[in-house]
Amino acid sequence: MEWHIITGSKGGVGKTLVTLLLLAYHLEEKTNEGILVLDLNTMNTDTAAMLLYGNTFFKSTMIQLKQTQRKITFQKAFSQNNEFAVGWTDNPFLVYEHNNFVDLLVGIKQNAKTIVEGLEIKPLQHVIIDTNSHLCNLFPSQDEYYDEYKRSCADDHFNIWFLWVYRQLKTLLEKDNQEKTVINQTFGAIERIFEQKIGPIIHTYTPVGLLPNDSEKGNFLSTWFSQKKFA
Repeated sequence: MEWHIITGSKGGVGKTLVTLLLLAYHLEEKTNEGILVLDLNTMNTDTAAMLLYGNTFFKSTMIQLKQTQRKITFQKAFSQNNEFAVGWTDNPFLVYEHNNFVDLLVGIKQNAKTIVEGLEIKPLQHVIIDTNSHLCNLFPSQDEYYDEYKRSCADDHFNIWFLWVYRQLKTLLEKDNQEKTVINQTFGAIERIFEQKIGPIIHTYTPVGLLPNDSEKGNFLSTWFSQKKFA
């Protein structure tokens, strides 16, 4: 199974847009493969709302994941040329952390057949998850906490999209601090555990995310954006 997990803790920088672009690509290029989009954005469920607009009368099914005891509703939706599934949790405000996020992924894998049969869609091969969580919230910083990934997701391919923002990049350039330490440890653990030719972390930058705030004016990025009339 292939996972696309969109992460980033700042709103309005393009996570939902990346989700929709990935879905559009897979619908166009993977016409014979099952696709699931799961909306885990605790700020707003824009992805599910947009994808289900006009698709409210098609098949749906709900499962309760044994691992997390959380209920997820899955509904069949259609594009112009293909079909796919959309999922959302019964309580959109519940936050996932690294100790239960892996349980969510394993639960989806174990219930994939139930989802496919309930919605009458193609076997799931691609799962796109829209979150508003920082990558370091969803994945551990220490290798020993990846045992469940090794057991249950050893053959899976992970694409972890991380949308950087200006302050986070600025923090990495500063002297050592706890945030920088955790980021380095988490990114390093992911790279070691998920041994892939491409990925697993896809560093993503958008013009909106790289805009500095008013208190940081005077630095080189702020000056550049000001000259380009983006600030």
